[in-house]
Amino acid sequence: MESVIDNMTSKERVKQAIQLQQPDMIPYGEFAVDWDTVEKVLNRKTYLRHKARSAKALWDGKRDEVVECWKKDAVDVVKKLDLDIAVAWVVPAKYELIEKPREIDETTYEYPDGRVVKYSPITCDFAEVYNPNADKLPDISEFSDDRPIELYHESCFEMLEYVIQELGEEKYILFRWGEEQATMVFFNGLETGLMALISDPDLVQQAIAFKTRQGNARDQQLKKYAVDGVLFDMDFASNQGPFFSPKMFREFSYESTKSRCDSLHNLGFQVIRHACGNNWSLLDMFIESGSDCYQGIQNSAGMDVRELKQKYGKRLALWGGIAVEHLVSGTVENIYDDLEYALRYAAPDGGFILGASHSVAVGTKYENYMALLERFFKMRAY
Repeated sequence: MESVIDNMTSKERVKQAIQLQQPDMIPYGEFAVDWDTVEKVLNRKTYLRHKARSAKALWDGKRDEVVECWKKDAVDVVKKLDLDIAVAWVVPAKYELIEKPREIDETTYEYPDGRVVKYSPITCDFAEVYNPNADKLPDISEFSDDRPIELYHESCFEMLEYVIQELGEEKYILFRWGEEQATMVFFNGLETGLMALISDPDLVQQAIAFKTRQGNARDQQLKKYAVDGVLFDMDFASNQGPFFSPKMFREFSYESTKSRCDSLHNLGFQVIRHACGNNWSLLDMFIESGSDCYQGIQNSAGMDVRELKQKYGKRLALWGGIAVEHLVSGTVENIYDDLEYALRYAAPDGGFILGASHSVAVGTKYENYMALLERFFKMRAY
């Protein structure tokens, strides 16, 4: 397929790829670049994607400082690396009271409700290690049809406004939107949520219905922003396959997913789905329900970009190709092999965006990432 426009902007390039067309050159983007790479790129300390550092600062009432850093560093990374996609997300509201847990020791904290979180030096995040209510399900009345929908405070879109102001004319603006659907994993974590499918399916259905209404209502808050695409960020599978059967996805989540995609399409936004793991058995339903692009293509879970292109390339745009495992622990040669494979088998005829299979994760070797970008920018022309 021939390119429609020569010398496209990044915005035009990504939009056309997601529309399953061939742009002037192969787009490049990352749905996330973690803090250690950000600091090397910008040569300064950051809160961006440093989840523990951000959390502790928010606990200490430094909301404005954290958000200012997030939005400026997110923009500067896109400019410095010349990425085609700029990402923003909902930030804490101004004057929101953020609960501060009690410090048990240097790495462990306890919230008033008894939840305990512990710092992980591997992810630089706090992981929940104890929840006294982990096995408890909410009362179905919490999701009644007459429960009012609570919208976001306008200050929650501060980062989005800034990214659009700085990059909106040139770059593709992607909004990471948590308002997908309840699915079946949202009750106190994965295990409790999955058990609820069997123990209380009526509760699950009622909760999903409420969350769907809530998400669709909150979508209307995005109408005034020049967003190009919305990213749903939810994992449905492990390396071996979905956490639940395709039949259960169809029964519990499909209509919600379709409603959410329809809501966003009606506002003129493209829908990108980030989903790690082995999602082969769910892909048809992802497409049927309205996903325009699939990101988070996990090579190590059997999601091969060549096979994906062969089976779904005329129905679904693909975003990925570089194994995050190779960025973190591989060699430059591994990166070059991934790049050559993706450009040979996934890029032809368009409908493809190059990027990491998940993200530029914590622990990425800087020399690997820089080698990838240097090589790619020499090879990206069709």
